[in-house]
Amino acid sequence: MVLKEGYGKEIDFWTIGIYAYEMSNFSPPFSGQEIKDRLKVKRLVKAAEQNRTWKNPAISDELKSFIDDLLKFNPK
Repeated sequence: MVLKEGYGKEIDFWTIGIYAYEMSNFSPPFSGQEIKDRLKVKRLVKAAEQNRTWKNPAISDELKSFIDDLLKFNPK
């Protein structure tokens, strides 16, 4: 959507992953300020996937795995 390249149903799962991460970890995986620069979006999202930090120690491994699976940069 941000890159204006079109999108499919995968964006719905990715969006659910973003909300699940934010609700369980009490913070978004990246800030809105960072997403404003279209040239950095792919790099930012890939970095968020590879360097995800979990601030809430109560998150189960199962939930972490589920969220990680939803937040894949390239779902195909």
